[in-house]
Amino acid sequence: MSDSHTQGRLQEIERHVRSLDGTVKVLAAVDRPAVREGIEATFSDPRMVIILRGVQRGLTQQKIADELKARGFTRAQQGFVSTALAQLHDRGFVDRAPKGGYSAVEGWEAFGLDRILRKTLKANKVDDLA
Repeated sequence: MSDSHTQGRLQEIERHVRSLDGTVKVLAAVDRPAVREGIEATFSDPRMVIILRGVQRGLTQQKIADELKARGFTRAQQGFVSTALAQLHDRGFVDRAPKGGYSAVEGWEAFGLDRILRKTLKANKVDDLA
């Protein structure tokens, strides 16, 4: 491939990404109230916040359960974490990797996800993950 061909393809990809970004912004603006309500409902429980934070930091289910216990949630066994992760997956907040781990889905920040997570933790006086 020639450099000019590569440069042309790169510019085409950049235009496409900008177009997708614009589309996402429009969709976010249209559905913002409904999506925010869904986020608030999902993360009204501070345990769900800690579980998502654990996924964002690459923690195993057992380590997430340990973090929950460290914050005083006595019924936070790995089974609870597994069930909560399945719920977060169903709601589109995490993806499941082929080998069984989870990763956080990006794109929720346009709807104020991080602000809602911090607000839930503060209201419930629960420490965030370091």
